Amino acid sequence: MASLEKQFERAVAAYRAGKYIAAKKMITKMEREVGAHPQILHLKAFIEIEVGTPQIALNALNQAATHFPDDGNINNAMGVSLRKLGRFAESEKAHRRAIDLNPNDAAYHQNYGNLLSESGNLEGALNAYSHALQIDPTLSEVAISLAADLTRLERKNDAVTVLETQIHRAPHHIGLRLQLANIEHQSANLPDALKWYTSVAKIEPENASAAGGVMSVGVLQGNVEKALSDFDRWQSMHSRPHELGGSYVHSLNYSPTVGLTELRAAAEEVRPTLKVSGPPPTIISGNRPIRIGIVSKRFGMHPVNFFSSPLIGAIDRDEFEFELFASHVPDNAASQSIKTKAVHWHDITHMQPDERVTFIRSRNLDVAISPAGHKESEILDLFRPRIAPVQIAAFAVFCTTGVKQMDGFLTDNHQTPSGVENGYTEDLIRMPNGYVCFQPYDFFRQSGLLNQRLNLLRHSARSTIWQKYAMQRYRYGLLFCMRSKIRKSSSRPMH
Repeated sequence: MASLEKQFERAVAAYRAGKYIAAKKMITKMEREVGAHPQILHLKAFIEIEVGTPQIALNALNQAATHFPDDGNINNAMGVSLRKLGRFAESEKAHRRAIDLNPNDAAYHQNYGNLLSESGNLEGALNAYSHALQIDPTLSEVAISLAADLTRLERKNDAVTVLETQIHRAPHHIGLRLQLANIEHQSANLPDALKWYTSVAKIEPENASAAGGVMSVGVLQGNVEKALSDFDRWQSMHSRPHELGGSYVHSLNYSPTVGLTELRAAAEEVRPTLKVSGPPPTIISGNRPIRIGIVSKRFGMHPVNFFSSPLIGAIDRDEFEFELFASHVPDNAASQSIKTKAVHWHDITHMQPDERVTFIRSRNLDVAISPAGHKESEILDLFRPRIAPVQIAAFAVFCTTGVKQMDGFLTDNHQTPSGVENGYTEDLIRMPNGYVCFQPYDFFRQSGLLNQRLNLLRHSARSTIWQKYAMQRYRYGLLFCMRSKIRKSSSRPMH
């Protein structure tokens, strides 16, 4: 039998190689043999953090801290565990203690930045990430986090500068290039988005995120058939076509020759890639309001916000509670407005997919809503292992999700007239008078959005005649405008 030292070295090696389950088995065996040894507890805690059991990690760290109270690594790991448990004030105390013990450890500042970002202190997060990069400029993952929070603060140019600077240091880093592509994509700078997606594909031809991005840009540029041919070419070259499933379904939706049943077939072919241990949530009986969670990246200026915010603001909180789980959501008037209406706002930006599932499950939701479906496939994937007893698609979903764990699809007789049921995996929940709540006009006036639009019009109108006409319309009535691809509409709404 190998000595205790050899067993410990093997466990450490497995941990460093990312083989966390194997490392956990080794360390558990050692703990049974020799008891709660401080070094064993120390390693056990780091393993438990990686496998998604922060409470077990915290218990081990508390034991280890009695032997090593001035160990920066222990305090840093305690901060991470407490953050994952949602105990932000205690987490901040632990992170500050770790930094006090070793102010030159970049990882300590990185984890502190993650805490500040998740707890909503974006400016503090920027400072922490910047400090980490000053200590170690090679930390590309920190640059990605810094750029993400700069984007959320609507400082896009600064985010691009951070990423482009980091690419000079790490020219073949895929994550940096994808982050740049995503930022340009979200800001509708499609030529630059395409440039960065293509650069990733040149470095790593099998990269599904790059291929999906190229397809999405093609759809937005109006070239649906090219997007579909790009999928066919990628599928013929690689053995993982399901990884492009969401982008493919999204592209199919804009093809005039594709019907609902074909869309359903394509959506149901998307295979899950996320595996999460533990039983799925069950209905919890109790005398409390029904707890509803919405998970999305689009709580900013997007139909997800516009369609869900009025509902959240109008419900009786004695009967219903809304919790919002937000990823990479910009900090603007729209997101601030919907945030104030929800009972809880959770920032899941810096969580890994399995961590997101575990955390959302811990909130004991009764209903979970996917508000954009395949438009945000990485969010939809969280619903496959089931995060709530009842799961529905609602608000800004363009077609069936094809997810068998999705129980319902919120709609009405206008969006889904009788006879289209076979085009949906979910049960159709038809609201009698429309599924979208009206947003009061005061929202635009109070948030300053109307004044912004008027000022924009004043400065950009190309002719005095048009400007006078537009001002008259705003003064005496409503001027309706649809800024969209013409293929997204038909002649019916125009009459």
